[in-house]
Amino acid sequence: MTVPVLQITGLKKNYGLKPVLRGIDLVLQPGECMVLLGANGTGKTTLLRMLAGLSKPSAGRACINGLDVVRDAQQVRHLVGFVAHQPYLYEELTALENLLFFGRMYGVEHVQERACELLQRVGLERRMRERVATLSRGQVQRLAWARALLHRPLLLLLDEPDSGLDQEGQVLIDSLLSEHIEQGGSVLLTTHQHERALRSGNQVVMIENGRIVQVDKGEPWNGHHISAQRSVGAQFIVPSVAGTDTVNRAPTSKKERMRPFSLRSNRRKDQRGTMNCAPIDVEALAILWKDVRYELRSKQTWIGMGMFALLVLVIFNFAFDLRVDNKAAVAPGALWVAFIFASLLGLGRTLAAEREQGPLDRLLLCPVDRKAIYLAKLLGNVLFIGVVEIVALPIFAALFDVPLFVGALLPIVLFGTLGIATIGTLFSTMAAATRARELLLPVLVFPLLVPVVIAAVRATSNLLAPSVNEPPWLGLIIAFDVIFLSVSLLTFEYIVEE
Repeated sequence: MTVPVLQITGLKKNYGLKPVLRGIDLVLQPGECMVLLGANGTGKTTLLRMLAGLSKPSAGRACINGLDVVRDAQQVRHLVGFVAHQPYLYEELTALENLLFFGRMYGVEHVQERACELLQRVGLERRMRERVATLSRGQVQRLAWARALLHRPLLLLLDEPDSGLDQEGQVLIDSLLSEHIEQGGSVLLTTHQHERALRSGNQVVMIENGRIVQVDKGEPWNGHHISAQRSVGAQFIVPSVAGTDTVNRAPTSKKERMRPFSLRSNRRKDQRGTMNCAPIDVEALAILWKDVRYELRSKQTWIGMGMFALLVLVIFNFAFDLRVDNKAAVAPGALWVAFIFASLLGLGRTLAAEREQGPLDRLLLCPVDRKAIYLAKLLGNVLFIGVVEIVALPIFAALFDVPLFVGALLPIVLFGTLGIATIGTLFSTMAAATRARELLLPVLVFPLLVPVVIAAVRATSNLLAPSVNEPPWLGLIIAFDVIFLSVSLLTFEYIVEE
């Protein structure tokens, strides 16, 4: 018996006390296209987001290829490609860099070759080195299609996929849909166009007020409308296996039709044949690579943090009497005030950049361990703060006339910074989803940072004016780091998920 590509039973979704979906039952077989019709606010996008793993159902069950979308979420994400109103791309990265990054997240083999193939397929091969921010709306939408098809998904989830496309772009989208279905894939898409729904879908489902009110049979997908639209003169080129260009055609042999959806062909498996994600360190380094490249081009975090830290140091230098007898009391406080406030400025920006197109949706779509996301963001924050500290420390030494390389100053700065970043990364993830994140982040972070701040200031002061009765402040900072790093790794998944 054939396992349905999609089977939904009694699916419900509530936002607080407001019901959005009130019990959805659907079945989608391999090679079929189902179209969802309905007015705005009827729950179509909510349904697609739940199937993509971006939201959890309040009740009911949904399975993709026999895998539960909640219990087997990581494996399900390998099987799904999602095109929504938001392109889920990084504007400061180039088109090629975006596909390379997402290819690493999905564990796509030969990702460079696959990315270039798709860029040529969607007509962006000449723009692959340009940043997404410079592309037009239609070109961004084409790139979003390339991202969704990158890992050769079994099920395409399309939320008004032709939005923002011109006539040639719509012909291209129809061509991609036709190829996907002919090769054994399935499609669930939403649209407001009733004529297109009847033409495109094997099933046309009308949703009203969160319930299915009508199911119609559309025309079987046979590509006849593709041929009619191609009469306008558009022609698309698909790279062949040998590397030469051939006119777009439907696969002929059974082996060729099924090749794109063989998980063995594009994703790593373990010895039991199940889908295997990349190791957590590889995922974390890939996200860190993306964050560093993004920041090097946007320059929104480092410059602001550095200027803020230098301003604090200069103000403290002119505001206090820095004689020898009180230098040890004033200088450490000035240093750590500069580091902490500059860090909070950077912590708010790094996560806010991720949430520009939704609460971390671009990363949450990928089958990546949530701990890898936290570790990457933590390492990125430590790196960003560290760059500011490298610039600020020599200036601090000159302004306050203190030795730069004295005792254990560098370990104190390193582990103190790690403590700030550990707490800051966790709570900036929570605060970034709110409108008042600039106000909320310090309120959440400052109380928890009190132990590490006190320990760092006292340890630095003890270096400038040694005392035999001081406790092991550096050891206390390290213990703080270990405890909160463990807590953060255990709780981050629950915070970042809905």
